[in-house]
Amino acid sequence: MGGPGFLGLRLGQDWLIVAIWGAADWFRLDGRLLSDFFWQRHGRERPWTDDPEVDSKALFRGWRIRSVELHRDSITISFDGHHVLRLASDPLNRPVHEGDGSPRQVEADDDLRFAVFLSPTAGLWV
Repeated sequence: MGGPGFLGLRLGQDWLIVAIWGAADWFRLDGRLLSDFFWQRHGRERPWTDDPEVDSKALFRGWRIRSVELHRDSITISFDGHHVLRLASDPLNRPVHEGDGSPRQVEADDDLRFAVFLSPTAGLWV
């Protein structure tokens, strides 16, 4: 098994971390999922991380963040060049959990605003 699969964007010396388990499976970049291990099984569009034409490790390299909107149940990061990274508030905009088919949703007592933070390192202990 891998780690928790948090999403991290390097900002100079620091990292902007989105601490959601399997975060790339929740986010869409320009409408396309960052990661979706089961995209073929369900006939969904190929995600960014599985596209042979894209170096997913360099996907955001050189992009400047224009704005960040954090809400209890959604996150939107806009970049120069009109790129948008979004975790939409509607669970229908995300793949379901493969195991039990339940929607990926932010529970009523959770708040995504507490899941985003700056870190001086990419190495985190959870």
